[in-house]
Amino acid sequence: MVLDTLGAETLTNSPHLLAPDGRVVSIVDTAQPQNLLAAWNVNASYHFLFTRPSAERMEKLGRLVDRGLLRPVVGAVLPLTQVAEAHLILEGRSDTPRPRGKLVLNVAD
Repeated sequence: MVLDTLGAETLTNSPHLLAPDGRVVSIVDTAQPQNLLAAWNVNASYHFLFTRPSAERMEKLGRLVDRGLLRPVVGAVLPLTQVAEAHLILEGRSDTPRPRGKLVLNVAD
């Protein structure tokens, strides 16, 4: 999966990074047409989510987080050195069962 937060060439280059049936998720509105022909070879799917920036909404979300009313469910934390295992877990190809909640990679250690 590729999460595009930059736009422009990211959409065009993303298929080269994907495994077959990979996904590209973009949160960036791009005014320029993009050549996505390379996505055909890997059967990639594209998902677009466009939002408008809103300081008011961010402040509301921040208050919910501060009050403990909005929390992600973390099912497992793995060190970055186990990123391959994390992929296997998420794909259901590991002896480790898929956790309920988010699988987080710890990049600080």
